[in-house]
Amino acid sequence: KPLNRISHRLPVIIQRIEFKMHTHYLRFYGFPNPEPVNIQAEKIIIFLPQIGWNNMNQRPHHLPRAFWKAGWTVIFLTQDIDNDKIIGIKEIKDRFYICSRVRMLKNIKNPWIYSQYTMNKYYLKYFREYKLIYDHVDRLEIQPFYSKKMDREQKEMLKEAKVVMASSSSLQDEILGLRKDTLLIPNAVFPEDFVLNDDMPVPEDLQGILAQKKFIAGYYGIFSKWKIDYDLLKFLSRQMPDFNFVFIGPDYDQSRHDFEWSDFSNIYFLGKKDYHVLPLYARHFNVALLPLIVNDVTNAISPVKLFEFLAMKLPIVASPIAECQNFKSVLPARDHNEFMQQIRNALTLKNDPAHIALMEKDLSLNTWDYRCEKILERIDEVS
Repeated sequence: KPLNRISHRLPVIIQRIEFKMHTHYLRFYGFPNPEPVNIQAEKIIIFLPQIGWNNMNQRPHHLPRAFWKAGWTVIFLTQDIDNDKIIGIKEIKDRFYICSRVRMLKNIKNPWIYSQYTMNKYYLKYFREYKLIYDHVDRLEIQPFYSKKMDREQKEMLKEAKVVMASSSSLQDEILGLRKDTLLIPNAVFPEDFVLNDDMPVPEDLQGILAQKKFIAGYYGIFSKWKIDYDLLKFLSRQMPDFNFVFIGPDYDQSRHDFEWSDFSNIYFLGKKDYHVLPLYARHFNVALLPLIVNDVTNAISPVKLFEFLAMKLPIVASPIAECQNFKSVLPARDHNEFMQQIRNALTLKNDPAHIALMEKDLSLNTWDYRCEKILERIDEVS
């Protein structure tokens, strides 16, 4: 733990070593080593670790669920041993396993293995035979422990992978030179997770905000200096006192603490929330926001929250990053003043049948089940 607290200050090469030691080599949890498991199934896919299973639900969680729904046996490798409460392997539902020990999987015959993090390449040595899916989901330079070694690892994985995917057109363009067969697989949503009902309980930390009887504009997701336009948040707060602005999610790089928020009484940061309670908050949004900085990094992302907002039929005002411009129901805002105006425009659209129909059309081909179908089609082609 002391090493973990200071590791972010060390050179990247030392950080990578500490990461592997902490999450893999030194976490024995008892001797002797557990025996390898013998899971037999016609279709098995192993998801290499990126984020804990009980952490925020993002692409690394949704794709395993989509494969499971399609009839596959899924094994989700986790490094978050404490939060996921897992030592070894456990079956959380039929055909779906969480595992903290890659050595336990070495006898599985020729599985498909999914990775979106180049540092996970070292896990592959534990498998005699496998078929690799590589998913390019973020620019490498914003990933943890970035160094030039990641560029080399990515080239090696692109060369080896049977299936290559990218989550946005910009990221697809980055690697088309090496893999002309790269699939475009943007983020998506399970619409059934975001069905809103009037009898949903009101979260305790939202009750006082609702009691003020103001309009609510909200966002949930990660906060970071490369992603969120904090100056925009302050501008909206000053210019729109008839609104409360509700923001939910973790402060990824502590950048939120660079600003003094006590002067902005209508801004509320409610912290990180579990995936399954997000609709309890979002159902009270009059307008959903994607207040993003527009730069090369954000132009390469596919905001998963965009699809979740669409599933809840919330009018969306967004900074004009590339992926948001693909959706006619999203209200784009090129500057701070236009963002403010579009929020007011969005108030008239929440119950507008024509706009709801437009959102439903935008949503129709952007479900995780549909994305999985496209991946499985490619798997069938290369098998």
